[in-house]
Amino acid sequence: MPIRKFSFFAMLAVAIGGFTALTAADASAQASASQGVTISALVDRPIGLVKTSDLNFGSITPNTTGKTVTVDPDGNVLGSSAAAGAAAAGFTVSGLANQSFAITLPTDGFVALTGPGTAMAAGAFTHNATGAIGPEGGPDAFGVGATIKVNGNQPAGAYSGSFEVSVSYN
Repeated sequence: MPIRKFSFFAMLAVAIGGFTALTAADASAQASASQGVTISALVDRPIGLVKTSDLNFGSITPNTTGKTVTVDPDGNVLGSSAAAGAAAAGFTVSGLANQSFAITLPTDGFVALTGPGTAMAAGAFTHNATGAIGPEGGPDAFGVGATIKVNGNQPAGAYSGSFEVSVSYN
């Protein structure tokens, strides 16, 4: 009988050990899990802006009381006095196809044309952009115009200034 008890107890120990190992394996299998994840990114085409021409108010004849001269975004001179050689500033914008964009122009009162006489203020900046880049990514051409205040008896000479135009995706 001692041999039989040993066999019974040995089999019982093996069975308990196997059960414990299976239970531990099941417990660790349920305590964690993993899954593969795909990583992706889309790098957008940056928006681009190219100046094609400068804003030019042309040749202006002053008067004694002062006047304004406006060049619209299409290059037309508006108002009571024609200015020979006037032209709107020209730009092209390119970037992501069919993407809308915003244009930032100067705030009134912050651009001055300086020269031999009193500075002339430029303001009322406008543009004629569609606000959307074409289906092929551009370029979309647009003009920028503004108005200047010519002072009474403005001294003759060349006057100039500069301003920033910026574009950004909406």
